[in-house]
Amino acid sequence: YQILVDRGENHLDNLTVLVEAAQSTVNDPDQKGLLQSKLAQQLNNALGISCAVRVVGPQEIQRSAGKAVRVIENRIL
Repeated sequence: YQILVDRGENHLDNLTVLVEAAQSTVNDPDQKGLLQSKLAQQLNNALGISCAVRVVGPQEIQRSAGKAVRVIENRIL
């Protein structure tokens, strides 16, 4: 997984969680949409914050040679 943080036009922070799934899940729009909704709801229930979830294919999240980069900060503060 990877977390993207940015600031929208309304000056509120947006959180997007990228999650890798099997290619068969990514290729099926119904299954992909269901997984995205389910994960967003589970994160909301567990953390008390809402976020967008984007399901991507295997190996689509960039890997680093050293320690994994889990949070990408795109806000201009």
